Amino acid sequence: MRTAILLLPLLLACTPPSTTATDAGAPTGPADAGATDAGGDAGVDAGADAGADAGPTCLRVTAPEIAFDRLDDVSVMYSARLSPSVRQPGPDYLSIQFLRYADTEFVGTFDLGSGNDSNLSTCAHCVMIFADQLDPSAPPGALLFVTAGTLTVAEDPFGLKLRGSLTGARFVEVTVEGETLQSVPVPGGLCVEVDDVNMDFKYVPSTWSCDPARFNEADGCDCNCGTEPDPDCFAEELPVIRGCDVGDTCVLGECVETCSAYAPTDACDVGVCTLGWPDDLCTEDPVDAATLGMPCQSEAFYCGVQLGIATGVCDVFDHLDGICRVICDSDDDCDTAAFERCFSIMGGETGFKGFCSSRVPNDWTCEGATFDDGVSCNCDCGAVDPDCEAGLPVVGCDAGETCAWTGVCVAQPANDDCASATTIAVGETVTGTTLAARHDYSPGFGSTCLAVDESGPDVVYALTLQAGQTVDITLTPAEHDLALYVLDAEAEACAAAAPQCLVGADVGRQGEPEGVTVTAAESEVLFVVVDSFWVENQGAFELTVTAQ
Repeated sequence: MRTAILLLPLLLACTPPSTTATDAGAPTGPADAGATDAGGDAGVDAGADAGADAGPTCLRVTAPEIAFDRLDDVSVMYSARLSPSVRQPGPDYLSIQFLRYADTEFVGTFDLGSGNDSNLSTCAHCVMIFADQLDPSAPPGALLFVTAGTLTVAEDPFGLKLRGSLTGARFVEVTVEGETLQSVPVPGGLCVEVDDVNMDFKYVPSTWSCDPARFNEADGCDCNCGTEPDPDCFAEELPVIRGCDVGDTCVLGECVETCSAYAPTDACDVGVCTLGWPDDLCTEDPVDAATLGMPCQSEAFYCGVQLGIATGVCDVFDHLDGICRVICDSDDDCDTAAFERCFSIMGGETGFKGFCSSRVPNDWTCEGATFDDGVSCNCDCGAVDPDCEAGLPVVGCDAGETCAWTGVCVAQPANDDCASATTIAVGETVTGTTLAARHDYSPGFGSTCLAVDESGPDVVYALTLQAGQTVDITLTPAEHDLALYVLDAEAEACAAAAPQCLVGADVGRQGEPEGVTVTAAESEVLFVVVDSFWVENQGAFELTVTAQ
C-alpha cells in the first residue's frame, strides 16, 4: 500500500507554504507572493464533467512567483500564490511537491496527465492547487489536482532549486479517498488552467548577509553569512572558504580555528585542540580532566589534555565505560598485542579518526585471541562470541550441550529434529523449549501456510491422528515470539529443502499464543514444529492438542 504518512499532514491538514517574508533573492511566503484576490470564484457548469475537457469554463490564473516551502528526508515542496482568486475569500496556492521513491527521477520531462503523476495516490511529481486557504493551520476550502500538463525540471529540486517549466497545466477539484489517498474528481467542481510557468528559483535564507548569488552555487564555502549555513560548506573538501582568516575552517556556518591533535601537533591560539573531520578543531567547550586510562567524570567527549591538545576520547562509543582512551587514525597507532584496534568515530572517503580500543569485550573471560577469531564458537566466556552466530564448531561445552544465543552452554533439546521428535497425544499438554536447538526447518518465505521465513531454532513433536480426525493445536510461549506449523509426515517431508507445510501460524507477538486447526486426510503421523522468525526468539513454551 502506498504510504499515507507523508501526505496525510499535507492533504488532510493541508498546511500551506510558509508565510514569512524574505529579503530580495530569498523565497517569499505565499501571503507575500504578490497576488491579489481580484476575480470571483471559478467553477464549471453544474452539469459539466469535472474530468472532461471543460474548455472555456475553466478559470485561467497565473503563478507569478515561486517560493520554497519545506524539505525533509523524503520530500521537497515549492509553491506560488495564484492570481486571480480561484475561490474566495482565502488565497490560493499552486503546490509542486517531489516525493522520494527508490527509482524516482527528478530531472527530466514528466507528463502530468497520465501514468503515476495523474493521481495523488501514485504521484512522485505531485502538482495541485490549495484553494481558499484562510489560515496556515486550516485545511483549504477545496483541493484541485492536475489532469493535464507537462513539468520539466532541469536541476535536482532537493538541492533547493527549482528550474524548468510547467506548461499546459489544467486542474479539477477532487476529494481524497481512502488510505491510499486516491484523488477523485468532484462532479461540477472547480476547474482551473494555469498560464505556463517558467521557473528559475533558488532558495536563499532571509538571514543571509552575503551575496545571494553565492549561496548554494557549488563555488566554494561562504562562511559567517548568517544563521543558516551555505550548503557548499558541507562538502568533505573545502578548497575555497570565504569570510574566514587563514588557518580557519567553516563549521556549521561559523569560522573556527584549526589545529592538529596528531603528530606533528599544532595547538590552538585559544582553547583546546580536539578531533574534527577533516581538520582538527579548536574549542573553548569544557573537556574532561581525566588522564589517559582513567574514567571520565563529566559529559565531555574529550580528555587527556596535554599542552593544549586533547590526546584522549571518553569511551561512550565502544565499551561504554567512560575510560579516557588515546586517539588514533589507524590500527598502527594501537597496541595490537592487547587486541586493540582504532575504533572510528568520524571520517570520510579519505580516512577516519577515533581512539584505541580493545576488540575484546570487557567481560570476556577466555583467551583474548579466541574472540571473533573465525575458527570456533567459544562458549561460556562471559560474553557472546560473534563466531557462534556463524555456526562454527562449539568449544567449551560438555557432550550433549550447545551454545545458546546468550553465549552460555545449555543442554540441547532432545527433540531437535524430526528423527528425534517427541510424541504428543490428543488431549495432552507438554512443556518444552527451543533454547539451544538448531535451526533445521522452515516452510519457506511465501509458503501456503506461512508468509514469513522462520529462521530461528526449532523443535519437533510427532502427533498421530485417525482419518478425518480434527484437532486444535495451541502454542503458548513463556515470553518470546514463537511460531507454529505442521508438516506432512511422509518420509522425505522433513528432509526436503522446503518441507510440505499443511498449516501454520505466526501472527502473535512476544508471549502471545499461536493456534492452528488440522484435519487428517488419512490415519497418519504429523510433525508439529515450534519455530521462530529469528534466532533470538527462543525459549520455553506449552503445547496443547485438543480434539474438536
